Order: sequence, then structure tokens, then C-alpha cells
Amino acid sequence: MVYRLGLLLVGLAIFLPCTSAKPDKLPSQREEESVTVVAEPKFYVIGVLRADEMELFKKPDRERMLEVDGFIFEVIRPPEYAGRIIGMHHDGVLASGNPYTLWVIGRRYEFKIPKNNIGQLSFRPCSVHGKRKELPK
Repeated sequence: MVYRLGLLLVGLAIFLPCTSAKPDKLPSQREEESVTVVAEPKFYVIGVLRADEMELFKKPDRERMLEVDGFIFEVIRPPEYAGRIIGMHHDGVLASGNPYTLWVIGRRYEFKIPKNNIGQLSFRPCSVHGKRKELPK
């Protein structure tokens, strides 16, 4: 018990001076590493969050709506990322809403995304985090 308390105090002694030495205003690391893209959803995905094989489909299917746990997008703009994919997870209907109305296949959306998620099927970004703008057809 005394050993754990000692480790905690040493950790605090190291951590506190480091946090107080940081400048008050640093640009957000997330802003620096993010890019605004125009992207189009290409597929609804089942099997992202489980260890199953992924199943991709394009047409809304009411019977599978509760199983949709991801989306695959194709980047349209900016040109340096055009044609690349983005895998985005979906937390389900109760947490995130109807996947078929949230992201409509064939529509284009503008949103910010971390650069390192472009060209990846990591499914790290969440379908409802951040703001998105639906673009006219």
C-alpha cells in the first residue's frame, strides 16, 4: 500500500510540472490533422464491430437496418484524396439513428475527418461525430 502511494506521488510530481508548463493556447492537434472532404457513401456495412466477415450492400433493407454498423465512403474532393475510401462506424439505430437516412447512398456530403483516416478501413470515425453538410444533388 505504501509502495503504491509512493508511486502515485512520484507520478504526480512528474506530471504536474509538465502540465503547468504548457502554454494556455495551443492549436488543436485534431484541427491540424483534419481535412474537409466531400465524400459519397458507397456501401452500408454489416460486420464491422463483430469478428464476422463484412457484408456490403447499397440498397436500404429494413430487415438489416439494426445490423448496420458501418459505412464506406469514396472521397470526391479535395483532388489529392479523390478516389480514396473512408470507413466509418455506426453505433446503431438507438445511439446514432437510422443509417439509411443518416447517410444516403448516392448523395454527397461535406465533413471534416482526420487525414490519417482517409484511405483506411479502420472504421475509427463515428458516423455522427462532427458536423456534416449535405450537398445538393
